[in-house]
Amino acid sequence: MLHLDRTEMKHIHLILFCIIILYSCKGFNQNENLDVTEKNMEASTLNYSLEVIKYEPNEELDYCRKNVFKIKQNNQYLDSIETKIEYGCCQVENKITLFDNSFEIKDLNNDSHKEISFVYMSMCRGDVSSDNLKAVLYDTHEKKIHTIDGYTLNEAFRQSESDTTGTIKKISSNIPKSFLSYLKKHWYSYSFSEKTPEHNSKNEIQVIKLKEKIKIGKAKTPNLERNIKKAVLSSPNIEITLLDGKVLNYNEPVFYTDEYDINVIDNHSIELMNRDSRSDTKIKSFWYFDAKKETLILYKIEGSFLLENSKKTCVLNNINYDIKNVNPDSVIETLKENGDCIEKQF
Repeated sequence: MLHLDRTEMKHIHLILFCIIILYSCKGFNQNENLDVTEKNMEASTLNYSLEVIKYEPNEELDYCRKNVFKIKQNNQYLDSIETKIEYGCCQVENKITLFDNSFEIKDLNNDSHKEISFVYMSMCRGDVSSDNLKAVLYDTHEKKIHTIDGYTLNEAFRQSESDTTGTIKKISSNIPKSFLSYLKKHWYSYSFSEKTPEHNSKNEIQVIKLKEKIKIGKAKTPNLERNIKKAVLSSPNIEITLLDGKVLNYNEPVFYTDEYDINVIDNHSIELMNRDSRSDTKIKSFWYFDAKKETLILYKIEGSFLLENSKKTCVLNNINYDIKNVNPDSVIETLKENGDCIEKQF
């Protein structure tokens, strides 16, 4: 039988202790790696997609266009964002456009949770003015939507060849920096109407077209006899003659009265031009006829104003002012302060 002295026994115990520690550490690392692998496998099985519901124009519910963008995970709805264009815009050029190639799914902050983003444009206009542009980012970890809103730039409003981006007007609060820089870049890349990205998105988008049902009563067929036949401006009154022969009168919204003109657009809307030759100020206002309320609704206004060393041109879209209650001075101030303005130096 082998006999070991006390010193040799101590050495053997020390070696055995080290072996136990080594295997314990190895086992712990294996478990840790297993947890990470399971998390990655779980994340890789998540399938994100975007469902776009497009509604038909609905006069009873007062929208010309309505889109709902629904974010889905494994065919389960996570969140949605809705946009509407009022019914009066059906009489002019109108559109809601999702840029399909803007739909991206990325992990921007490397936290193993995806961020979903897309960009869409909406418009209601009768000329070449700017359109509304919104970039959306959905954080699947925090379950929160972040947005950037602004106006596009088109060729008519470019001041130089280097002018190739629109104007951001609003950024939702508390966007993490890693998301904000990406979303800004995403928004700007679609903000110049004449040049948008050409890359293809491989992410899934499903488009559904629906007609929203009226909950109370039935939808009525529009009475075409309630359209505008003729419009005459005899300050201080606007006289509207309908196709059915009825004549309606409204007080003129006195923006500037030195010169004026009035035109009917597509039997639904009128364009009113007021000009003050002394100050070289010109105001164009666009009104549609609301047959149910028998009133004119201001949906857009644009103006050019002569300043000391420059000329300022402003456009205000997507408004909804009844001619019976409109305050012209207040509208002009809103146009100058909150409209989409361009100033050119002399």
